[in-house]
Amino acid sequence: MRNMQPHMTVDRIEGDIAVCEKEDGSRCEIPLDLLSGDVKEGDVLNPDGSINKEETALKKERISALLKRLKKGSLNE
Repeated sequence: MRNMQPHMTVDRIEGDIAVCEKEDGSRCEIPLDLLSGDVKEGDVLNPDGSINKEETALKKERISALLKRLKKGSLNE
């Protein structure tokens, strides 16, 4: 079951800063030393800065499925 707390996705890492996208599409910058674990691009973060492994895996699966459909040329499936 999906946690209803807001999440952020790491868009990119610039030096010692994680540029994150919030669920509303806005962006913020967070120093890497404030985030837990080995944060990388594409990771979904919990409000406390920890990596939400379940949401990250789900997002990667959705993106992978979309890319497969794009390659097949069948987005309407």
